[in-house]
Amino acid sequence: MMKVARIMDDEYNSVVMNKGSEDGIKLDQKYLLFEIGEEIFDPDTKESLGRVEMVKGTGKVTHVQEKISTLTSDEYYYEVEKTAPSPFGSVFERPVERKVKMRKPFNGPKIGDIAKRI
Repeated sequence: MMKVARIMDDEYNSVVMNKGSEDGIKLDQKYLLFEIGEEIFDPDTKESLGRVEMVKGTGKVTHVQEKISTLTSDEYYYEVEKTAPSPFGSVFERPVERKVKMRKPFNGPKIGDIAKRI
């Protein structure tokens, strides 16, 4: 498993991981980014069921160096953008709406978060 070594930008779109080509990391590999949460216990047996993985998103490797690699979010959402009618157009002209594809950032990544290949 890889760990986050650095947060690349304020938008949380990319993180630097502590593994690279020396560890077999390749471009376009897909990873789940998460942090380890609290331990969960079975309510009946009180047996430990393990720790919950607090998912921060998924991403693909977009750059690889010998000892580090960059993981970039590969999730998207669409935002509706409205454009006003031209001031020189017809009085019947309506605003135009179009969907803009936006990259969904990782959900609050931190140094030490874990990435496992999926």
